[in-house]
Amino acid sequence: MIIGDEKLGIRELLESDKLFLVKWLNDPLILQYYEGRDSPHDTEMVNQNFYQQEDNVTCCIIEFEQKAIGYIQFYPLDSQEKKEYGYDDLDDIYGTDQFIGEIDYWDKGIGMKEITSIRIDPAIKRLLSYATSEEKIDEEYNKYICSPNRKLYSGGVNGKIISCIGVEILNSRDGVIKHIAVLPKERGSGMGSSMIRFICKEYNLNSISAETDKDAVLFYDNFGFRITSLGEKYPGVERFLCELDLK
Repeated sequence: MIIGDEKLGIRELLESDKLFLVKWLNDPLILQYYEGRDSPHDTEMVNQNFYQQEDNVTCCIIEFEQKAIGYIQFYPLDSQEKKEYGYDDLDDIYGTDQFIGEIDYWDKGIGMKEITSIRIDPAIKRLLSYATSEEKIDEEYNKYICSPNRKLYSGGVNGKIISCIGVEILNSRDGVIKHIAVLPKERGSGMGSSMIRFICKEYNLNSISAETDKDAVLFYDNFGFRITSLGEKYPGVERFLCELDLK
């Protein structure tokens, strides 16, 4: 085991895991997110694409409660890739590719935890700083602790908090995303979308909405939200209403 806790773990790929990969990579639902629907894998393709990787690529299996549920690989980024993603060349930065192959485990909130502590965790404070101004963090956090209609969840892997989402539930079945954030190095992995799907299922929502700026509106548009410009609510800052009907 490379890393893990009592439930969730990551171990190196074994020869016997070819059966899992062939099964997963012949499922159209998996292929639409990984490799593409027109690229089902037989044993030969799995062997070529997953067992003959470059030496700097570490191939692994994701396990939940000792059951193989998905695949992940990680590798150091080269200087050009670091530059493209805005990282300092001196930093040790790794890229990852992953998918959950057992679709019964999609959007189950694995790694999600409701935050109820009166004292704010430094990791949560850092994440909220990406979603609101520094001077409002404590005020916004207290709203989650004191208001029964507000819920704050963290997303983590192996005990490390990497994301959070805060929502307000209106009329029991309509959700409003108040804050959503993912650590910079974890962005692009689908964590933000996964958190939204988790909230929608957890509260059986009829609809979910958010207000955002031009930097994040593409994320909501790609998810399927209906986008409406609210104009410049603040001088020089255009805001957008993002709405998604679920039922």
